[in-house]
Amino acid sequence: MIKSIDYMKSKKENHSEFVYVHYLLPHGSFYLENEFPYLKRNLDIYILFWDYCNVKIIKYLSSIENLKTWKIIISGDHGFRSSHLINPSKTQSAFYNFQDDEIDSISMVQDIGGLLLKQ
Repeated sequence: MIKSIDYMKSKKENHSEFVYVHYLLPHGSFYLENEFPYLKRNLDIYILFWDYCNVKIIKYLSSIENLKTWKIIISGDHGFRSSHLINPSKTQSAFYNFQDDEIDSISMVQDIGGLLLKQ
């Protein structure tokens, strides 16, 4: 992810480039070397790690001076699968610099491809 962020920072502005980053967080085993210690896998730790990862991603994005010229989609693959309190079919997505009607057209993760084709 850091190389991708550095690449985006190096561009004065973006009008047509597509950058794909797969960031495997938050994901078990809920551990980042030298940053987040390994802790027992449970819902409370998942939530702590999820919050930690969100802060980290927002920090990276905030470091991009020309952020407004990029359309950014952050999409998760699934939620925590080890607790009956969370539906594992639910996922999270965040959209930066899209119009409200573009976002409203998305009802499932597969719709993101159609959104990208319109750009």
